[in-house]
Amino acid sequence: MLELYAKSNGESIREHTDKLLAAAEEFIEIYGSSFDEKLLLAVRYACEYHDYGKSVYVFQKMMKNNELIF
Repeated sequence: MLELYAKSNGESIREHTDKLLAAAEEFIEIYGSSFDEKLLLAVRYACEYHDYGKSVYVFQKMMKNNELIF
Protein backbone atom coordinates (compact mmCIF):
# COMPACT_ATOMS: atom_id res chain seq x y z
CA MET A 1 0.00 0.00 0.00
CA LEU A 2 1.24 3.48 -0.87
CA GLU A 3 2.27 5.56 2.15
CA LEU A 4 0.95 9.12 1.94
CA TYR A 5 2.59 11.74 4.12
CA ALA A 6 0.95 14.56 6.05
CA LYS A 7 3.96 16.02 7.82
CA SER A 8 7.56 16.67 6.88
CA ASN A 9 8.64 14.57 9.88
CA GLY A 10 7.45 11.46 8.01
CA GLU A 11 4.08 11.16 9.74
CA SER A 12 1.57 9.59 7.37
CA ILE A 13 -1.86 11.00 6.68
CA ARG A 14 -3.37 7.98 8.46
CA GLU A 15 -1.16 8.41 11.55
CA HIS A 16 -1.89 12.14 11.70
CA THR A 17 -5.64 11.59 11.22
CA ASP A 18 -5.72 8.91 13.93
CA LYS A 19 -4.03 11.29 16.39
CA LEU A 20 -6.53 14.01 15.54
CA LEU A 21 -9.47 11.64 15.93
CA ALA A 22 -8.15 10.53 19.33
CA ALA A 23 -7.87 14.16 20.43
CA ALA A 24 -11.40 14.86 19.16
CA GLU A 25 -12.74 11.87 21.09
CA GLU A 26 -11.07 13.16 24.27
CA PHE A 27 -12.69 16.55 23.69
CA ILE A 28 -16.08 14.93 23.02
CA GLU A 29 -15.78 12.81 26.15
CA ILE A 30 -15.33 15.95 28.23
CA TYR A 31 -17.55 18.47 26.42
CA GLY A 32 -19.72 16.34 24.17
CA SER A 33 -22.90 16.81 26.21
CA SER A 34 -22.82 20.49 25.19
CA PHE A 35 -23.33 19.61 21.52
CA ASP A 36 -25.95 17.71 19.57
CA GLU A 37 -25.10 14.39 17.89
CA LYS A 38 -25.26 15.89 14.39
CA LEU A 39 -22.52 18.36 15.21
CA LEU A 40 -20.36 15.72 16.89
CA LEU A 41 -20.68 13.52 13.82
CA ALA A 42 -19.70 16.47 11.62
CA VAL A 43 -16.60 17.02 13.79
CA ARG A 44 -15.61 13.37 13.40
CA TYR A 45 -16.05 13.59 9.60
CA ALA A 46 -14.01 16.81 9.49
CA CYS A 47 -11.21 15.12 11.41
CA GLU A 48 -11.25 12.10 9.10
CA TYR A 49 -11.14 14.04 5.84
CA HIS A 50 -9.25 17.23 6.72
CA ASP A 51 -5.93 16.21 5.10
CA TYR A 52 -7.05 14.19 2.09
CA GLY A 53 -6.01 17.02 -0.21
CA LYS A 54 -2.43 16.21 0.76
CA SER A 55 -2.70 13.00 -1.25
CA VAL A 56 -2.22 15.06 -4.43
CA TYR A 57 0.83 13.87 -6.35
CA VAL A 58 2.60 17.26 -6.38
CA PHE A 59 2.30 17.65 -2.60
CA GLN A 60 3.55 14.11 -1.98
CA LYS A 61 6.49 14.66 -4.35
CA MET A 62 7.41 17.84 -2.46
CA MET A 63 7.17 15.95 0.85
CA LYS A 64 9.39 13.16 -0.46
CA ASN A 65 11.98 15.66 -1.71
CA ASN A 66 11.69 17.73 1.49
CA GLU A 67 10.81 20.84 -0.55
CA LEU A 68 8.03 22.15 1.69
CA ILE A 69 8.15 25.76 2.80
CA PHE A 70 6.00 25.87 5.96
